[in-house]
Amino acid sequence: MTTPPHMPPDRCVKVPNRSMRRWSKQGGTEYESCIESGAIALVDAQWLIDLAEAGGVLAPRQYLPADAFLSLSEVQAVGPRNTVCVSHCWLQADHPDPRGFNLGLVASALKLLVKSHGVHAVFWDFLSLHQECRTADGTAKPHCSCRWPPPAVRQPFMIATAAIPGSSALWDGREPDDEGSDRLESLGLYPAEDELFRQALEKLGRLFSHPLTRVLLLSSLPPNYGDEASYGWRAHREPFEQ
Repeated sequence: MTTPPHMPPDRCVKVPNRSMRRWSKQGGTEYESCIESGAIALVDAQWLIDLAEAGGVLAPRQYLPADAFLSLSEVQAVGPRNTVCVSHCWLQADHPDPRGFNLGLVASALKLLVKSHGVHAVFWDFLSLHQECRTADGTAKPHCSCRWPPPAVRQPFMIATAAIPGSSALWDGREPDDEGSDRLESLGLYPAEDELFRQALEKLGRLFSHPLTRVLLLSSLPPNYGDEASYGWRAHREPFEQ
């Protein structure tokens, strides 16, 4: 029996006909299928703002509560103009923002957008795509396995070995040895989640390149974090997004 994948909530809100016509006219149907299938889950901007103000940190999609996400009908109601995509480099192999620095920056921008234009849907890879975060029994962890680079960064890239003081070294491009790693005790993804992840990769360009969605580009590292070598993932994505 196939274990079902993590899915965004199926809350159904009434979307006025005017909003549905706007959704179609503004090109929301270009990426509607990947939201409907669960390949991509968009996060409620207000939930991210609340998380940042509470001093929290990001967690993988499968670890998040249902109220972190917007359902398809809720996304349709806000439209592409109120959709934000976050472009960034991961700061560690198992977590993109372990101390919440980038979350604080993004939340500050989202707070202005929500205040001016209401509800916003957010694509942030760590939260919106299925991640390699499941233990052997299928339980989701608050960080990814280090068996290989996280799913959102499977394409070849470099990441600096410098780390935040007090944290472990960053991934240096080599897979860890079986002994002493979490390779043997991690499941990673359910097969169905892995398939949805692959489907999501085919649709990401439509989100980032859509003429009405906003892209927040985090182009700097936190203070004292590392050097320009850490920009490998961002450098890989920029041509894709353009």
